[in-house]
Amino acid sequence: MIAVGGVRGEAGACSRPPCASEYLLPLSPSRAAVTVPANLPAFAWFPAAEEGVGSATGLRLQRVDGAAEDVPFALERGAGVPSAPWLVRPLAPLAAGATYELRAPRTCMYNPDDPSTRVTTAAAAALPASLGRVTVGDLVEAEADRPPNSGNGSCATQVTDAHREVALTWDATTAPWRSVIVVQLYVDGEPRDLRGTERLYFSVEGYRTQPRDQAYTVCRGSTEAVAVGLSPGVHRFEYRGRVPGSDAVLRSDVVEAELRCGAGGVDCTARPGAAKPAALPMAGLALLALVAGRRRRRV
Repeated sequence: MIAVGGVRGEAGACSRPPCASEYLLPLSPSRAAVTVPANLPAFAWFPAAEEGVGSATGLRLQRVDGAAEDVPFALERGAGVPSAPWLVRPLAPLAAGATYELRAPRTCMYNPDDPSTRVTTAAAAALPASLGRVTVGDLVEAEADRPPNSGNGSCATQVTDAHREVALTWDATTAPWRSVIVVQLYVDGEPRDLRGTERLYFSVEGYRTQPRDQAYTVCRGSTEAVAVGLSPGVHRFEYRGRVPGSDAVLRSDVVEAELRCGAGGVDCTARPGAAKPAALPMAGLALLALVAGRRRRRV
């Protein structure tokens, strides 16, 4: 079976952190302000836990380039991607050339700090024309540690798998929005949860630099490890994303690739084609699934 996500780890004692990561988008590492277009529809909040989140207690959005000034906002549930964020939507457009700070409460007591982000606004910008292009690496058969928890003190199960690396190269038009786009890998039209059990370790900052996942089929391993994934064969890989608060769904091209056991070592069979990326409203996705003959690249 094929699964997506997860990285190789040591099969020692399980030492998962007690909390999931919680963060805000735009992501501002080390509290340095990140530049975003002034027409940013909303900030995205990924809490570690959902209890009490809908009340907005402890959330604070301020303009901070002069005397601190509270900015009214609405808190609403996002849509369109799994593990959808909560949206912190300013009730009035942000001013260009200003600096804003958003602080959120910790939703897990074990996380060391309250999530915060700081942005400086630039001129308004058009939404991206597309998300980018997908690359799928060579097929490699090797030993690996994969979900789920083995139950014997390890956070993973040891298997032999055949895997490919799937990555997104951002389209140039995403540049003004890259720090805030919520992005996710889709396989055969279905999303793969980046914050669930399929992903053992997750660096938010590293992933946002270049989204990268692994697709694998378990060749030898436990029934539980096999059951995590999909059926083997040729699959379609695509990234989708959206600017928080926007109705436009951004899409990469689609790449088809086969995962199979028995190749041994490295198998680099590439049959490239073409697929046109697109940005389209959410309502068009169901119709898109019914359209035959969409051009794809084949690996």
